[in-house]
Amino acid sequence: MARNESTHTLIVGSGVAGGLIAERLLAAGMGPVTMLEAGANLKMRDRRSWLDFVTAGTIPYAGLSDVAGDYETAGTMPWLIEGGRLMARGGSTLHWGGWCPRMKPEDFEIESRIGFGGLDWPFSYDDLQPYYERAESYLQVAGDSNSQDPPRRNPYPFEAPTFTLTDGVFISALERLGISYGHLPIARNARGINGNAQCVTFGTCDYCPVGARFTGDQPLDRLQARHDRATFELRLGAAARRVLVSRKHQAVGVEYVDLATGAVKVIEAEEIILCAGSYETPKLLIASASPSWPHGIGNDTDQVGRYVIAHPFFFARGFSPTNPLRLQEELNFPTAQSRHWDTPEFQREGKFILTKAQTPLLDIAALMGEGRLAAEIDAATAGAQTMDLFGSIQIFSEFENRVLPANGTTRFGLPRTRIETPVPAFSAAFEQTILDRMNRVLVEMGYTPVFAGAFPQRGDHAMCTCRMSESPARGVVDPDLKVHGMDNLHIVSNAVFASGGAANPTLTLTAVALRFLDRFVADRHAS
Repeated sequence: MARNESTHTLIVGSGVAGGLIAERLLAAGMGPVTMLEAGANLKMRDRRSWLDFVTAGTIPYAGLSDVAGDYETAGTMPWLIEGGRLMARGGSTLHWGGWCPRMKPEDFEIESRIGFGGLDWPFSYDDLQPYYERAESYLQVAGDSNSQDPPRRNPYPFEAPTFTLTDGVFISALERLGISYGHLPIARNARGINGNAQCVTFGTCDYCPVGARFTGDQPLDRLQARHDRATFELRLGAAARRVLVSRKHQAVGVEYVDLATGAVKVIEAEEIILCAGSYETPKLLIASASPSWPHGIGNDTDQVGRYVIAHPFFFARGFSPTNPLRLQEELNFPTAQSRHWDTPEFQREGKFILTKAQTPLLDIAALMGEGRLAAEIDAATAGAQTMDLFGSIQIFSEFENRVLPANGTTRFGLPRTRIETPVPAFSAAFEQTILDRMNRVLVEMGYTPVFAGAFPQRGDHAMCTCRMSESPARGVVDPDLKVHGMDNLHIVSNAVFASGGAANPTLTLTAVALRFLDRFVADRHAS
């Protein structure tokens, strides 16, 4: 019988957390590291892929996300996770917008402040603040270093892009309404760094041709350039199926399916770190049931997969019959936002962040391709236009809302996902409040609201399914992200959030991962 393969540290998931952890552990001399990723490789910064995207609209990452048959839902609120997350080398940041707002101080104290909606985090905003700064450096974030909302101590790596002309219309309306505003921090190089060029504002941010926006494959490229396979190995098409234990407190390896051959394999490890996100991680723990853990690893108190939340996105569109200033969006990423409703005053009802979308946008190249005359194109630049606003809201965690493995597997060899949400994420009255705010801003900008609504919750902002807690009665991992009751199994993903805010989670996850690494490396070196 063939012996199982072995490694020192085994990481499941190749997204932003997995890549960061592998880099720092190897820099600390804690190798070898093996990483399992169920997805495939996607060529990034590839000229052919970029040209196909620009000229033919071919989406480079098509086929790497969830499809309708991969999941099922039951409950009061819709979920639409197709297109949200990516199963690929580098994870979902391959197609993210790069938005990097920090959570606010009050987001870490939700239970003590309002008494519902999640747990207090086991550490404060002030405790995480130095890790936020390191995370902003790692993700190459551009932002307004003068802003103290939320508080900061040191500048961003790059200063925020200048507000655009269309931002000016948005900002003027907010000022007249007495609504505060600021720059949206974004993971975008204002100058070359880590071998990647500065942003050249091509307007094709969904697939950056030069790598000026941070994507999760970049640290993997560095790892594979610096280390041989004996020190760092990334296995693609490797769908983790079970975490194996030798006794109650000790994990010994992971069983996975090699999608290329269909073979079931085992790799043993001294340390196992799960970075597979808020859907796959609880499914993996539940699937790892054994005599030591009859309900799944870490699930003796029925906490695994519970409390799932994600961001539904709100939208509002306005129409104007003319565009006398001939405004056109200059960039393909947002630069202005308002966190006016992202404050303690609004925490009990649910906080809200408002962002101006990349409109108005006239495709002049398409008009030229249609053979339009110069006079027709000139008239179109001053003709009818639309303006879009977007917003995200804070969602409160509920025990009854959860993620489970469903019957069957996906084409990535992973269990299908079941999302049960019997408790609604928000009320119809709250939704109307948000849409009224957005429409009021559109009217002040000079646009007539034409339609508005909410996108269903997606897969890329899912959180809280293996949340941090001091006690195993209330969560799955301890403040150092070790699974309660385990000695060598950790979780580092959005799943460990004790509660969520209105802000996008990736920057906070990166800060949490850096905090984890400091403690993990110090502990292992001490022992």
